[in-house]
Amino acid sequence: MSDIYDEILNASNIQNILEHYNLKIHNNKCLCPFHSDSHPSMNIHPNKNIAKCFSCGAGGNAISFIQKYENEINHNPINIQQAMQKAIDIQGLNITIPQNNAKERLSKEQLEKQKLNNILKDAIDISESNIIANNIECKNALEYLKNRNLSLETIKSFHIGFNPSFNLVSNELLKKYNLSDLIDVGLIKDTKNNYVDVFNNRITIPIFDANGNTVGFGARALDNITKPKYLNTKETKLFDKSNLLFNFHKAKFYARNNEIIIVEGYMDVISSKELKFDNVVGIMGTAISKEHIKMVKKLNCEITLCLDNDEAGKNAMIRIIPELLKEKLDVNVLDISQLGNYKDFGDLQMAKIPKEKIYQTRISAFNFLMKYKYTQNNELSVENIYKIHKQMWNDGLIANSKDILHFKEYVSKNSNYSNDEIENIINPQKIEIQSNRVNRYKDLFFYYYIIGLIKNYAKKNNDNILLNYVELGKITKNELLESIDSSEFLKDNEVTINIGNYINNYIFKSDNYISFKNDKTLIFENLLNNVKSFDSNGNIVSIVLNNKQKELVIKQYNESFDDSIKAYIENNRDEFEELFIANSNSQFEKLFPKSYKEAFKEQSVSRFKNEGFMEAIRYALAYSEEMKSVMSRQFVNNDKYKSLLVFNNIKNILELTTDNIKSNEKVNNEEKKEVSTDKEIVKEESKSNNPMSILIKLTGKEKETTRGMYLPTENGKAIYIPKQLYNKTNNEMQLLTQRHSQANMSEYLLDTENHVKKWLSQLTIDDFYNKYMNMYKVKMEKEVMV
Repeated sequence: MSDIYDEILNASNIQNILEHYNLKIHNNKCLCPFHSDSHPSMNIHPNKNIAKCFSCGAGGNAISFIQKYENEINHNPINIQQAMQKAIDIQGLNITIPQNNAKERLSKEQLEKQKLNNILKDAIDISESNIIANNIECKNALEYLKNRNLSLETIKSFHIGFNPSFNLVSNELLKKYNLSDLIDVGLIKDTKNNYVDVFNNRITIPIFDANGNTVGFGARALDNITKPKYLNTKETKLFDKSNLLFNFHKAKFYARNNEIIIVEGYMDVISSKELKFDNVVGIMGTAISKEHIKMVKKLNCEITLCLDNDEAGKNAMIRIIPELLKEKLDVNVLDISQLGNYKDFGDLQMAKIPKEKIYQTRISAFNFLMKYKYTQNNELSVENIYKIHKQMWNDGLIANSKDILHFKEYVSKNSNYSNDEIENIINPQKIEIQSNRVNRYKDLFFYYYIIGLIKNYAKKNNDNILLNYVELGKITKNELLESIDSSEFLKDNEVTINIGNYINNYIFKSDNYISFKNDKTLIFENLLNNVKSFDSNGNIVSIVLNNKQKELVIKQYNESFDDSIKAYIENNRDEFEELFIANSNSQFEKLFPKSYKEAFKEQSVSRFKNEGFMEAIRYALAYSEEMKSVMSRQFVNNDKYKSLLVFNNIKNILELTTDNIKSNEKVNNEEKKEVSTDKEIVKEESKSNNPMSILIKLTGKEKETTRGMYLPTENGKAIYIPKQLYNKTNNEMQLLTQRHSQANMSEYLLDTENHVKKWLSQLTIDDFYNKYMNMYKVKMEKEVMV
């Protein structure tokens, strides 16, 4: 039946089903029939072939939608098989659902399984009638369930029953079936001295296979004294726990192309149903089998784990997650410890924790492992960060640039280290030391000479991706010297370098360059770190996005612009230096200058509102030629008129919270500390509120890179100063104290024996004053802002 189900789904079109029920679709939206809906809130997802209401959560695929609509709207109760047939009839599909009613066609083994299935079905009927029977034992059983906040509707939905001691289920079944059959199906066991009803005086919960056939029971003692508290059917011809997921036969219809939640036991699943979860299955323990993984992989969905919030449950998830990640599955965890001391869904349901609040605890499996395996009880020191990264690499949990970004994001969020500092910790750079200074300078001269040629080539061909690749130092000196030493790139009797040939046949074909060119996150690194939006008071604030949010931005960018526009944006990144997140149409309209050409504005607003796309506001369209000569630098960058990329967050795709607002913007009027090196400087500063600069005389021993400068000290260390913090003229460096909030210095230990520099700590301007001012020839002067 499962194969036929998939065949029908693959041949179906959810839009055809909705239109059959007279639901009018516009822009992949329609009114939701399952609640009072005045604005279309049911979204059609053609790529997933499902419909889902973002307001009430109702929806499903072609088959489950039909069943839900018939049951709830047409009041025509139908089962899955009837819904499958209706999907065939509505769409005129050339598919036949096989009928297996003819017993002569069944094999002996199939007939045996059918008989055992029938025994279990009868056992369900008897148990269900017992739970509502009018006697003390049965009433106590029903009262137990009600005390767990389970409604009669949920009890009936899961066919929960009871096996009383005074009138055993097996006694009723023996009137119709042989004793040996009841033993085979796991309802009776032979204790040598006697035959015993396995589930005596227990609440019974039927267990079904993936196709909805009854294969066994789970049972729960009414008290906490009886051992074991939970009891499953023994392994039989029908029941093999490693091949079964409790409630999979129902949950799969909600999980397909969406999400499945995995918990430990059947009571967790039943409790989750009371909390309006339909996509939950139980592994009936803490182990996940290869067959379980096969089952969920077929659903093409995300997996969210929520095993018990205790040591055993967390250890089980730590064990299970790598197994799932190896199968290339998208894995998350509901970390319910964030909500308090709740063990499982049973506790959450008893406490009536809302579904929405439970979902807020969802974290990536990567972050769960970082929190509970790799960083638990470990301070995020330099040494530990390095060790953790190395261990996760060896464990296969860091395998690509995306994993590295997740690692950096977690560490930076839970420590005081920046991404650049984390990069230096996990990838310490080698220091090149050569005894022959002449050869070293020759190599350096040659390296910068070739880099200069590559930059000129990039500028001449308007190739800003190549230019950015080189300026970010992606081609190291060692790589260049080794790769260019080939007759392929030499001409004129090998005395001239064919730089165009080198670029086209080496750089453009290298894995590093291809990865850089295709990695939109890296291409837009500056843009994604320069994000603004409106807060709840209408003020413009700076926003910090996590990696998942950045991926959503890139996704919308790719869906919104055609290739030619994307090529222009990616080759003119200095024109697009800022991303704005608009959460409503009114916020989007506020971003246009009053002088913006009305026709272009109306076009942009319409697309933003109706199509849900990202938009670009080109400020060049706001001004006449006469106005451009005096226009504000707010709208110009590097003599280009800026364009503002605006992310469409009307549907709150990014799920922004106040945690996304930069912390320094949450504090108003924070006082700045002023630190002086001696009494004379204090006196000088007291005369004026203007900021001061430090002028350091350079000795020639410094090392400058594309990102900053290393100043050697007398104690085997070096101070790294980012370019944002200084200006360099001839033999002097001017430290700009007014820019201290833009970046921090770093302190490194130079290990000349092993040819590495090791990151030690972050330095503020104040730290630098206190520790190193006496080592340099300095003078103070007031800063002049250019």
